[in-house]
Amino acid sequence: MSAHTPRPWVAQGHIVRAVVDGREVPVSQGFTLEDARLIAAAPELFAALCELVRWQETGNCPPIARDWAAARAALAKATGAA
Repeated sequence: MSAHTPRPWVAQGHIVRAVVDGREVPVSQGFTLEDARLIAAAPELFAALCELVRWQETGNCPPIARDWAAARAALAKATGAA
């Protein structure tokens, strides 16, 4: 898997930006506001999903509250409810 621009990503209107080496850089632009929010939330959504899948695959114990909280926060960011 190739590496992506480090998070956090932030939707600022129709542009998604990240802070890399102390400066803001655009990650994507030209999308609707809803799409920009979803793109900005992608790193958090990916991380939360990976953690939930890891819990399920190991079968050691169920996801803990912080994993569900991370998933809910990523969804809120993606929908603009954050």
